[in-house]
Amino acid sequence: MTFAGPWGALPDAIARLQANPQDRSALAVVEEAEASIQRVATNGHLAAAAVLMETYASLVIQLDNGDQRLQRQETRTASALVVWGDGRQGSALTASATAWALAARFDPTGPAIERLRRILLPPVDPESGQTWRSVVDGAELVYQPPLRIRVGCSENDVRCRDNEIYFRWVDVPGFWIEVTEVTNQRYRLCIDAGLCTPPSDDSGFNEGGRSQHPVVGLRWSQARAYARWAGRRLPSEAEWERVARAKVVRSRFPWGRARRTELANVWDETMAGGRGALPVATFPVSGWGVFDISGNVWEWCADRYQTGFKELPQDGSPMRSGFGRVVRGRLVEAGHRPGESVSPLVVRRRLQRGRPRFQVCGGSFVGDQ
Repeated sequence: MTFAGPWGALPDAIARLQANPQDRSALAVVEEAEASIQRVATNGHLAAAAVLMETYASLVIQLDNGDQRLQRQETRTASALVVWGDGRQGSALTASATAWALAARFDPTGPAIERLRRILLPPVDPESGQTWRSVVDGAELVYQPPLRIRVGCSENDVRCRDNEIYFRWVDVPGFWIEVTEVTNQRYRLCIDAGLCTPPSDDSGFNEGGRSQHPVVGLRWSQARAYARWAGRRLPSEAEWERVARAKVVRSRFPWGRARRTELANVWDETMAGGRGALPVATFPVSGWGVFDISGNVWEWCADRYQTGFKELPQDGSPMRSGFGRVVRGRLVEAGHRPGESVSPLVVRRRLQRGRPRFQVCGGSFVGDQ
């Protein structure tokens, strides 16, 4: 790369200052280079600012006072980048975030860090049901307040399966959850970033008009990769059930105790026509503002699978021992017959899956408060 202005003369000026720190003409070249960095930072030329700072640092560090001079320039440049980012956060938040990230690189203890925390992490002291949108993937999240819940078979539910009968009381701390299942559109962002791989069956993923459908055909490791890229994680099984039980601790369904099949997308009801998974948020919201927590597609949890809840941690964390991984949410397969005693909408329904062909959504969640 060829540099105009003082940059071509800067290496010679540094050599002269090493020989004579009082060389006024050499100092003038360095100061002009510093002023040019400030100009590009003030005007928001972020790539140029990064390159010029890297070049400047590699040269000025050779001086006896190089450390101090570099630190001073980094602080000044970071301040200019913060101001430029502040001026655009209302109209171009991504550009602002890029400027602040560069500023934080130059001044790790400066104000850019707080600005990045504000947009990359949810509020620290949220209200129940408060929402927040991630700038990484555009996901909207809603805060679930702390709650003590009974994980597993609901009280007086006589249709529980063997792996759901032995319930356990769990104290689940407050946390943030995505309002909808991860869509094809959002998952593609992770692929484009080079940190996710395509679904095993990508026919629906690449089909036009399905950008707002939940992404399916993901292995557990793929779902986890997406969550990590977005700065979140997969939920524990206890957290998933806490969301599904919504505001009613003893509820059998996300909306209460009564079975209402018009409120979720399951095979033996709305899916009988063979239309499969529907776009996210097609059905009404439940609880503290979450869609499709029951029905539409299975959702991976962080837990290892065990046949009961005897070893389930009582602090809401995932089960670490067992086999396979837990899926919740219940998309009833085509083999399910209408009228069977199975109630696919219920909160308690759980399965173990380790097969990559099983269709799931890559649902991911922000960590605890």
